[in-house]
Amino acid sequence: MKKLIIFGMLLLALGACRNKKELTNNNERINRYFPEILGDLVFNLSMEEVIAKRPNLAPVNYVNDAFNFRKEFVEEVNEAGITKIIYYFDSDEQKPFYEIILIYENEKKRDADAARLLGQPNTENNTEWIIGSRQDYKIKAWKFENKLVLAAQLKGTEWEE
Repeated sequence: MKKLIIFGMLLLALGACRNKKELTNNNERINRYFPEILGDLVFNLSMEEVIAKRPNLAPVNYVNDAFNFRKEFVEEVNEAGITKIIYYFDSDEQKPFYEIILIYENEKKRDADAARLLGQPNTENNTEWIIGSRQDYKIKAWKFENKLVLAAQLKGTEWEE
C-alpha cells in the first residue's frame, strides 16, 4: 500500500512540474495577446509576411472606396472557439498589419479567451484594455458582440494616437 501511495505522489509531482512548464512556455510566447492558433504572428508585419504565415487568407473587396485606407482579409478557422478572423493592413507602401478581429462562436467563449489572454480590462470604464508590446507600441483591445478586437497604435495607421 505504501508503494502505491508513493507512486501516486510521484505522479502528482510530475504533473505539477509539467503544468508549470506549460505556463512558462505560454509566458514566453512572442505575443501574449493573440490566441495560440495564430502562432508567432505579431502586429507590424507586412501584408506579405502575414499571408506567408496564414496562407488561407481571402481578400475582402468592397464595391466603393470608403475603406481605401486599408486592405482587409478574412480567414475561416473554426478552431478554439473562433469561427473567423479578420485582418486589417494599412494600404500605404509597407502595408503593416495593425488590427485583428477574432469572431467567436459565442460571447462566453470570447469572454473566456479575453480574460485568459488580456486579463481584466484596465481602462477607466473597465471595458477595454491598453496593452504594451515588446515592439514599443500600444495595443488597444475591446469586445463587441461575439468579437474581440485588437488594434495596434502604429504610426501612419488609423489607430495612431
